[in-house]
Amino acid sequence: MQGLLNEDDIADAAEGLEPNSSAALLVWENVWARRTTQAMRDAGGVLLAFERLPHEVVQAAREWALEEASKA
Repeated sequence: MQGLLNEDDIADAAEGLEPNSSAALLVWENVWARRTTQAMRDAGGVLLAFERLPHEVVQAAREWALEEASKA
């Protein structure tokens, strides 16, 4: 297998599966981040941390922002 996933990745994912079950492995790229990343590098910026926010946190923040906007 060639590409972003290798045999070890698939074996690791398979270890957590119950018998007679299946899984899908998904790989994606946040294409929008290319220009932002390049602009930061061009400006001499350095990445200090990279974290993902859980969906629930993003959803709660979105709902709060919509609520606040409706008050205005």
